[in-house]
Order: sequence, then C-alpha cells, then structure tokens
Amino acid sequence: SKLFTAQAIMQLVENQKLSLDDNIGKYLPLFEGKDILLRHLLTHSAGLQDEVRPKDDDRTLSDYLTEVAGEEEGMKGGSGFSYSDTGFNLLGAIIQKITERDFRDYVDDQILAKNGFLRSGYYRNALGTQADAKAHYRGIEIPSFSRRPIDPAFAPSEGVIANVHELAIWLVAVMNKDGKIMSRPFYNQMLVPQVKTTWGDIHIGLGWQLYNTDNKGPAARHAGSVRGYKSLLVMMAAWIHGCMGMYYWMHVQRWWPRWRGLLYPLAFIVPVAALLGTMNAGG
Repeated sequence: SKLFTAQAIMQLVENQKLSLDDNIGKYLPLFEGKDILLRHLLTHSAGLQDEVRPKDDDRTLSDYLTEVAGEEEGMKGGSGFSYSDTGFNLLGAIIQKITERDFRDYVDDQILAKNGFLRSGYYRNALGTQADAKAHYRGIEIPSFSRRPIDPAFAPSEGVIANVHELAIWLVAVMNKDGKIMSRPFYNQMLVPQVKTTWGDIHIGLGWQLYNTDNKGPAARHAGSVRGYKSLLVMMAAWIHGCMGMYYWMHVQRWWPRWRGLLYPLAFIVPVAALLGTMNAGG
C-alpha cells in the first residue's frame, strides 16, 4: 500500500502540485510549525511512533489528524529512521487535500486502473475489494473480532487488497519505468537511498527499501503485514525475474497465443547460449 501512496506523491511532484521539500503544515494546518517535510514522511524520518492506532468506529479523517497532532509529541523531521504507518497516512491526507478527491479514488484512477487492475483495490467494507484468502496466523484462522481494524484513515499505509497476478503487472511497469504512471526521472528518484535503516545494510528511498544482494547487484523491496496477512515484494535485475515479469506482461497481449510456442524455448536458449559463450571466452 505504501508504494502506491509514494507513487501518487511523485505524480503530484511531477505535475508541480507539490514539492518533496514542502513543509507538511502547508497542506495540513494542524501541523503548522512542525519541522517536517514531505520527504521526511516518505523516508520514515519524521520521528513518528504510530501512537494513534486504527479503529473500527466512524472516526473521520479530520478526527484522526487531530489525534495524531496531539499524541505524536516527538515528531521532528530528520530525526533518524523510525518505520511509521502514520507518516504515510499523513501523505494520503495531503494527496486528498491537493486533489480534492478521496485518497482511494485518486489512487484507483491514477495508478491501479492505469495498470489494468480489475480485482485489486481498497477495502471499503462491503462496497470495496474483498480478500479471497482468510486471515491466518501459524496455520490457524484468526476470528474476525481479533483482526486488525479496517480504518479508512489507514488506507495509505495498509489499505490495498491485491493479488499476485496484478501486482506482477504493476511491477513490470515499474521496472520498465512505464510513462503511464510517471516519467522515468521520478522512478529514478524513488530508488535513490535517502536514510539508513536499523535493518542491517538496508536504506530507505522514497518508499522503496534498498540494498545490495551478494551477487546480483542492487535490489529494491517492500514488505508489509497486517494481522493474518504478510507480503514481500522484491525487485532486482536478474534473468529469471525478468522472464517472470515479461511473462505476466506478454500473456495478456492479443498476440500471445500465437507466439508463445516460440518464446518459451527462447527463455531457455538465450541464458544457455550466454553461459556457453562465457565458458568459451574463458577457455
């Protein structure tokens, strides 16, 4: 969910609706005087501790923001890494303020629909996207009364319900820096390390978690979970990952049934030929 929120922010940056160096008080008056920039929210470096938790009741976004402004006494931009749902919820509120649209509607239209998402979207009680899988922990289904509340104010940080197929299509668009979401320089900005995390050698970019693998070069990832569900999305430049991504893109094209008999062997022949060429050169 946070990656879609980060992309929505970068779309607005590209369209010159805001700047990453804007103070959040410019858009959220409750936070005027706080030394926090949009960049700090994207990089989990605003000193936010998630003091306000999600609720199942009818709390409004305005009420949520009031609670955050009152409870998060230690907030301060550039205060080091502290992973936060609250920061991305504030980003969602800013998106809603600038676009004058419900945050979920904006992301649905400007990101999800543009990637052909048909069965993925935001949970909106009985009216929104529903999860097919039941919430489980250690193999045991979690009863509804003990699950994490679905709070609309938390949609920017944990509200998307998606399937692997449609996430793979979106990931191919990201790896190809597809212009239907945003232009190439803004994809690149998101992948620049900004803040060192407390998770070993991982740095935070603008949404993405960035690190170097042992032998496959740089990688970008984002993990997430709510009670009963976990996910991990990893992006790296490797042949098998590229083949998977290309498959998910190609198999929805009209010409796929006609050409797949040729393309399947190529996926095997090309890396084998490359390996044989390397061995031959070495000899």
